[in-house]
Amino acid sequence: MFSPFDAHKFLRSKWPERTDVNFANAVSAIRAALDTSMTVDAARLKFTQLH
Repeated sequence: MFSPFDAHKFLRSKWPERTDVNFANAVSAIRAALDTSMTVDAARLKFTQLH
């Protein structure tokens, strides 16, 4: 993933289970990267650990 937008597209189309806690945490990481409360690199790391 190159950007929070790429991660969001992945979530919308390929995330296997959209109701589990990992999905919620991935959404949280993307939002944090978008609002700059988390660096993009930190959000990417968290996202990839969840998937």
